[in-house]
Amino acid sequence: MPDLEPRPIFFVANTSWYLWNFRKETIHSLVKRGHVVVCICPDRVRESELEGLGAQLLSCMLPENRFLKSVMWFCYVMYVIGRSRPEIIFSFTTSANFLFLVGGYVLRIPVVPNISGTGRLAKKIEPLRQIFLRAYARVSSTGHFVVFQNNDDRSRFVNFREEISTRCTVIHGSGVDLGVFEYTRMIRRSGVKVVFMSRLLPEKGLRELVRAIKLLPEGQFSLVIAGAVDPSGRDPITDTELLTWAKEKNITYLGSVENVLPILRESDLVALPSYYGEGVPKVLIEGCALGRPILTTDNPGCSVTAAADNGFVVPPRSPLALANALREFSALDFEEREAMGRNSRALAERIFDVEINVRLYSDLVEEISQRLK
Repeated sequence: MPDLEPRPIFFVANTSWYLWNFRKETIHSLVKRGHVVVCICPDRVRESELEGLGAQLLSCMLPENRFLKSVMWFCYVMYVIGRSRPEIIFSFTTSANFLFLVGGYVLRIPVVPNISGTGRLAKKIEPLRQIFLRAYARVSSTGHFVVFQNNDDRSRFVNFREEISTRCTVIHGSGVDLGVFEYTRMIRRSGVKVVFMSRLLPEKGLRELVRAIKLLPEGQFSLVIAGAVDPSGRDPITDTELLTWAKEKNITYLGSVENVLPILRESDLVALPSYYGEGVPKVLIEGCALGRPILTTDNPGCSVTAAADNGFVVPPRSPLALANALREFSALDFEEREAMGRNSRALAERIFDVEINVRLYSDLVEEISQRLK
């Protein structure tokens, strides 16, 4: 590994895909300001894209065995921090937050974790859930500063570790490039095209959405599903299920999609009825930016994307509530739907602009740089 001068800024996550898709604007901005940015993750899938931003990529290929993977990843974390002595570490995703907070604490390097939801911790039985959340809050309290993506997670962590309250902020998601995701008018047509786009985890609410569509009059709604199957966890959504759904006249499965813009532009309504431990779902932010009404749940991180003037918020795990919301949306005329879409865009401009993220991380770098001089 080459010597890195001046002291680098680390961006760390569990995949290079995450760093490219969610943090590219911030990385590029810091590179343009003259900083050395090093991305660290266990794969090199997005190496060329990250290097195209001017960043370096360090990775450690890990074994499949879960225990060995954790041990090797932790050893690599300690090695790379000790070897490079970064100026600051920005960590994202739960596993990276845990490991780099510990490594930064031991080696006295400032770490800023981004708490992008609690993932499947949200589904664990209550005693286990509380233990995990308490541990996550404890290790996060060692960070120089903590970035939360929703107020619910902030409240949980502060409840466990009150000292976090003076060293944290809430920023709604990873943001969206409002120039790329420009407002586009909705398409006037009969029927309603609903787009669901996400990792195909059962907790994202796809099964409930499919059931809701089947409760409604045939031909009135169409559902477009985009995303990769994720076999992890209990009761995963299977290829067989997807193929069965896709045999329905009004359901289309696209698989994993690289360019989401054309699909979202074709939608009338962007739906993610999640009960996963979200930060703020990227697809809902992108739907807002394009000017599309939103259908989601009152799950932490989701409800911030929708209100009465731009969409529908329903209880999680309820096909009937989803069906009622869809029925209500279909009863609106085109002008009313467009008004909801304009309100979505206004919301995106107010709180989802990626420049809010860029400014926050730039300010943190400046503050820590000044302190270290």
